[in-house]
Amino acid sequence: MRRFLLRVTTFLCIAASVALMISMQQDAVIESVKTERVVDCRVSYPVRAVLINQPFGKNPDPATPGKIHFHYGTDFRAGVGDPITSSTSGVVIYSGREMNKSKYDWGFGLHIKVRDECDRIWLYAHLSRIQTEIGKQVRRGERIGLAGYSGLVFPFGKAGSHLHVELRIKGDSIKNAVDPMSIYKEQKS
Repeated sequence: MRRFLLRVTTFLCIAASVALMISMQQDAVIESVKTERVVDCRVSYPVRAVLINQPFGKNPDPATPGKIHFHYGTDFRAGVGDPITSSTSGVVIYSGREMNKSKYDWGFGLHIKVRDECDRIWLYAHLSRIQTEIGKQVRRGERIGLAGYSGLVFPFGKAGSHLHVELRIKGDSIKNAVDPMSIYKEQKS
């Protein structure tokens, strides 16, 4: 009888330990679910009217007739002062005017960079006014600036007013630029 009671007691101790471990694991899973946040990768166009002046890729060079250049973004038609909204939710990682940072960035004029929740970087250039600041959390569709013709634009002056949008994945480098229209179109389907 003693052996039987010893085995039952041992079994109950093991069962209680297993139940405690399962309970602790469930608590850990519940706690991790509480701390996980939902990532929002949805996008919307940054301008009201979606008219494209110049697409991503090889295009005639507006500064040098007869030559072809590679355009790393999409130019949307926008008048001076038209509101520009963030295409996606994220954090502003740059707002201002970079001059001569690299041979690719010098012509952006007033511009903003937003790192979205999917770790993509969206660049909005040639603004007339910036209406956000570095470190600010922005929501998709939130106004971040006004369109303009700052930096290097063609034709020069107000006639050149537009919004240049670049999308960079896997790091903030021109080498990581992809066609932003592919994301906008993917969202629509």
